[in-house]
Amino acid sequence: MRVLGTIQHTGTWTLIGFFKEVCGLTMGMHHPAKGSEYPFKHDFMHMHLSNTRFGGRLGDVSSLARFKELAESHKAVIALRDPMRSIITRHNRHPELRHTYLPLAFDRAVDLNGMPNLSWAPLDLADDQDKRFALMRRLCNRLGVPITNDKLTAWARDWPKRNSTPDVHGLHKAYDEGDMVKVYRAFPEEANLLLTNTRLKTFLKEQGYDLPWFVHGSVFPFLERL
Repeated sequence: MRVLGTIQHTGTWTLIGFFKEVCGLTMGMHHPAKGSEYPFKHDFMHMHLSNTRFGGRLGDVSSLARFKELAESHKAVIALRDPMRSIITRHNRHPELRHTYLPLAFDRAVDLNGMPNLSWAPLDLADDQDKRFALMRRLCNRLGVPITNDKLTAWARDWPKRNSTPDVHGLHKAYDEGDMVKVYRAFPEEANLLLTNTRLKTFLKEQGYDLPWFVHGSVFPFLERL
């Protein structure tokens, strides 16, 4: 068995679709209320590391601890994405809600970095076919997942994203254009949790990210311009 850990809005369904439909593997689901003995019959156990459904709006600590326990004896992977993009996606879906659980979940996930069995899957860094092929080939090799180069090439070419969310508030566009005032104004509390987290910034840099908010230490100078 292998373990897939995901924070919401990081590419969960893209990875699940890849492992189930392209690789032909089965996927069980960790359920905090029922425990997780029953999914052991599957090739993968999927665990939410930022679960809002079971009262984990500040990050599901119990699932994170369970993931860490399993990753000590099983191959594991965590989907990764620019946290600001994840918050934007959540805001596009639920602008009426707070999203503070997301930056806190990313921060807690950093605690897992360095585990020998753990790999990270930064899907948003794989922005062309060759990078997608290289990322998933590396992951499959690390996880012991058999897949032919022909299947992997077709997936990397077609790039079947799942569960995409329309940019209804124009925040992804603003982020692309460097309009950080508009982005920070939409969710200042959540953005500030990212900007003040130097440990998270260091981790993301080590994973290959170079993000515009890395150089900002607080949202408040930006909000004062309004």
